[in-house]
Amino acid sequence: MSLLPVAPAPFRYDAGRPCLDLLATGHPVERLVTGEDVVGWCVGAGLIPARGPLPLPQPHWPAAVREVRGHLGRLVDASLGGRRAPQALDRLNALALAAPPVPQAARAHDGRLVAGLHSAPTLSALLSLLARDTLTLLTDPGRTAPLRRCEGEGCPLIYLDTSRGQRRRWCSSEVCGNRERVARHRRRTATGAPPRTPLLNRRRGLIFRPALTRPSAPHSPAPQPRTHPAPPAIEERGVGRSPAKAHPRKRAPRRKGEPPPAPRRDSRTVDGCSAPSEGGLGGRYTRPRDQRRTTAS
Repeated sequence: MSLLPVAPAPFRYDAGRPCLDLLATGHPVERLVTGEDVVGWCVGAGLIPARGPLPLPQPHWPAAVREVRGHLGRLVDASLGGRRAPQALDRLNALALAAPPVPQAARAHDGRLVAGLHSAPTLSALLSLLARDTLTLLTDPGRTAPLRRCEGEGCPLIYLDTSRGQRRRWCSSEVCGNRERVARHRRRTATGAPPRTPLLNRRRGLIFRPALTRPSAPHSPAPQPRTHPAPPAIEERGVGRSPAKAHPRKRAPRRKGEPPPAPRRDSRTVDGCSAPSEGGLGGRYTRPRDQRRTTAS
């Protein structure tokens, strides 16, 4: 029995379920070579907690897991194609009869609860977890609906599409998606297609569309700049008038040495009363101040 945690090997865990992640261990190369690889993959997939106790790997474990992986892949592929795989189904049903590992909870150093196991799991217990996960996935109509096959060239992997709008096309955007984009760019460069301009889409992020270029005629003359006729001349306001009349609201500038103009008076007072001004505008009669004082007293 090994109590030391095993670091997960560089496996892929992006298919959505542990049983589907197991299919990625055989493509493009075989990664389950030793018993330590099997234990490391189980820890990374979440089948057993890293806190342990972990089982002691045996040399025959990789062959047994690869055999179960073959039955699992045939059953999932048949479910997608509407076919039956009776031998694979019987094998997984038999593996699911074994008892799975018994989970336990323990206190960590900081007082929080962490997951653990009652005892180190055996190989039959690990295979039972894989078989039960596969049967649970394929017997639930709501979970089998988003099952997709990778659109990458030569990729046989199957994943669970849980993306928004279910528009996922590849098992991994970094692997198959990047390979497809590079191949598309090479084909476009080889055929001499125009480059694409990026467009921003709110739902799908940054997408690319080919730039639309209008082919020009082979012997068409160069376009001439469009000329507009000059606007008709407008007679300047105030031409032929004196500077004072050209701008009635403004006074003419005073020359050097000229005295300032006298202030304008609209009315004048005679004997304490306002009299009509020279311009003919009459003023209002006001009682002299001394008479108002006499009356008030």
